Amino acid sequence: MMDPAMITGFAAGVAVSSSAVGLTAWVTAHRLLGRAEREAHTDALTGLLNRRGWERAAGARTNSTGGAQDLYVILADCNGLKQVNDVYGHEAGDELIADAAAALSAAAPGALVARLGGDEFALLATSRVFEALRARRAPVVAITEQAPGGDTVWSRIAMGAARFDGDLSEAMRRADAAMYRNKATGDGILCVFDPYADDHATADRPALRTRDLPARTDVPVHQVEVA
Repeated sequence: MMDPAMITGFAAGVAVSSSAVGLTAWVTAHRLLGRAEREAHTDALTGLLNRRGWERAAGARTNSTGGAQDLYVILADCNGLKQVNDVYGHEAGDELIADAAAALSAAAPGALVARLGGDEFALLATSRVFEALRARRAPVVAITEQAPGGDTVWSRIAMGAARFDGDLSEAMRRADAAMYRNKATGDGILCVFDPYADDHATADRPALRTRDLPARTDVPVHQVEVA
């Protein structure tokens, strides 16, 4: 007959083992959930936040300011991505998008940067980061050397900004309108929303809207800026 002490010891060992297995399973499940959560909010191509991640992170950051007026929303995209895709293929276009992500992150250190989709990016920056970006002398560009034929294709990144005034969605709409003016005119590093120039739902019709401007057709696609 087995010694009762041995039976008690065996039972205790089984309980400890079960607890250890349970803890290991919990830790593994927690890690998998964490990874799934990160992947759900991360853009696979660029490693930036995706639209869902942007909405959560930007919402949290703007809410934490308590309505402070020292934040700017910036929207950006690559001029001529469709042309790159049409001429060189989507691999070159993806390379251009990935480089745009890196270029924007480097140009606005400390800003929250996200890829909303396609070649559209969003940034949430402090006034200090915004002013440093606006003071740049050279435009922010995306470059790819993956184009067939050995061409190096580069694209000027168009940007528009609007001051955050407590409504993130409204600031994004204004920044988007300013971005299209910057895209059409090529004026400066970025354009700041102007209700008298940009397409936007305002009480008075802008004197000159982005959609009224002629499209730029003077810049070829390959080996130089695409627009």
